[in-house]
Amino acid sequence: MDASGLVAVVGAAAAVVASIAAVAIVKPTRRASGLMRLEEVRALFRGQVAALREHQVALGTSCLERAPKEWKYSDVVPMLNRQGWLFESPQEIEAVLLEPLRVLEEGPIQSRSDARLFAGLDLAGPITYSSALRLTYPDVDYFNGTIFRPTGVRPVLGDCLTITCEIAHYFDFLDTTEVLAFEESQGYSSLGLRKNIHDPFDLTGRVASLGVLTLTVVKTDENSATFFMHKRSGRFVVGDALYHVVPAGEFTPASISPTEAEADFSIWRNIMREYAEEFLGMPDAQGRGGRPVNYERDEPFTKLDSARVDGSVSIRVFGLALDPLSLKPELLTVAIFKKDAFDDIFGGRLGETDEGVLIERIPFEERSLRRFLEGKETRLGAQACLILAWRNRFELGIC
Repeated sequence: MDASGLVAVVGAAAAVVASIAAVAIVKPTRRASGLMRLEEVRALFRGQVAALREHQVALGTSCLERAPKEWKYSDVVPMLNRQGWLFESPQEIEAVLLEPLRVLEEGPIQSRSDARLFAGLDLAGPITYSSALRLTYPDVDYFNGTIFRPTGVRPVLGDCLTITCEIAHYFDFLDTTEVLAFEESQGYSSLGLRKNIHDPFDLTGRVASLGVLTLTVVKTDENSATFFMHKRSGRFVVGDALYHVVPAGEFTPASISPTEAEADFSIWRNIMREYAEEFLGMPDAQGRGGRPVNYERDEPFTKLDSARVDGSVSIRVFGLALDPLSLKPELLTVAIFKKDAFDDIFGGRLGETDEGVLIERIPFEERSLRRFLEGKETRLGAQACLILAWRNRFELGIC
């Protein structure tokens, strides 16, 4: 090989080496740029979620004001409702009739526009709301537990509600129902998810988790009573950092075992487990347990059951309504305890749990209720329970 040929070969080799080196430099640079962009988008999403948390009561009120009149059959409560969903007077809990539990045969219902809401949050591509929350808040313990999803609500003779439920999962609720609240916080009808819901009372087109809200009232004597409220801890993302009635939670089985769902398919048992969790801080009371709850042997369930039988506690139902922001159905109830029974079951063990702080023994008086109703930090479902309890205080015997 002559000198000119050797120079050509060496020059070509050098060009190849330079090209490889350039690729080696460019690829990490592009990856670093992509990761920086990813963090920017996630930071933006965190800000959007924070804004939703801060303004959710005002956003819900705005949705309520815009809603058609036919979605507000009763204007007594700040929630959406239709004829027959709210009772004329409080009923015993047996007025809520549950159809035999069904198993979801189809796959999860997906929202078609989710990807546009959460573009750029994951380098792998489009994701759902539940995935966006889990990626952006890795320290929050999200759990895709089993829920009893309501698919139909039917009033019966004006003083009963029949509810049809099937087995579903919490992330499907986030992706098809709770996502409506996020969309609303980004601008009315930004993507049309809410616009595509022509009848919010038709629960078949989305996975709607049933909330069970219970205002706890303790009778101190014949003419006076106190009540409890819950200040959420601020460490959760959905429905957080607000005042709420207590206990309140999703209608779920206690155990992850699919064989135990039927045993836990009871509104009263769900309320009891919420008391165990939110008043006593008992673990595994809602959806994560590995063993079934023995309601006939374990405390506080045996004492709660006994108190219902002897009349020391009464559970009354006001009816069902939809949160105007997320369109989530919520069952509105009140539990009225005699003081001795309440102290026997819960006395001396109340305080702060992982979910927040209990505000104890607030006088059940108009002035006290007004402070929660006029503030900007009380959830609309909680406001509804307070309003209905006050309006029916004489019938409930708490005033």
